[in-house]
Amino acid sequence: MSRTDEFQFFLQAPEEAPSLAVSETVQRLVYQAIYPSVWRVFGKLVRIHIFSGAVTLFFCPQFGVGPIGGMGLMHLFARWGHSVCSLLCGGLFLGITSLMARFLLNRDELRVARRAALWQMTLLVTLSIAVLMLIGTATGSLALPTLGHLTLWGLGAIGAASLVMKLGVRSCPRTASSL
Repeated sequence: MSRTDEFQFFLQAPEEAPSLAVSETVQRLVYQAIYPSVWRVFGKLVRIHIFSGAVTLFFCPQFGVGPIGGMGLMHLFARWGHSVCSLLCGGLFLGITSLMARFLLNRDELRVARRAALWQMTLLVTLSIAVLMLIGTATGSLALPTLGHLTLWGLGAIGAASLVMKLGVRSCPRTASSL
């Protein structure tokens, strides 16, 4: 049967309404695709951050924690002073996560992430600091940061991540319907 014949057969078939269960399931799935849960999107951001954070540590150790040792990009950033270094290190650490999210999340997920960017990025910063300190303590490589250093690092991370996330919403071509 050719495509034209198949289409004609479809058009001539008697009209049947789907069952209520099928109709409700389709509506629920479409709604979830268009309006993803904030927590589902945050879960995806955490998974993206675990990968991107680990990659970032190879070329820019955070608080002395890095798999290959050394200062990485920190020696370049430190030329402008400790405050600028803290802002740039935090911005790089979470900015790369947001950049990856821009390409891995669809437009609807990015829209949700953008609306919740402040609390999601703040929570990611808090979790990152806690995990980096635990790893640094366990490996003996922790360079104990001051409260000012942590504050600037967090502000740089939240600022860069939020900026990249907002830019990502405007340029992301994928929607839930294109998946």
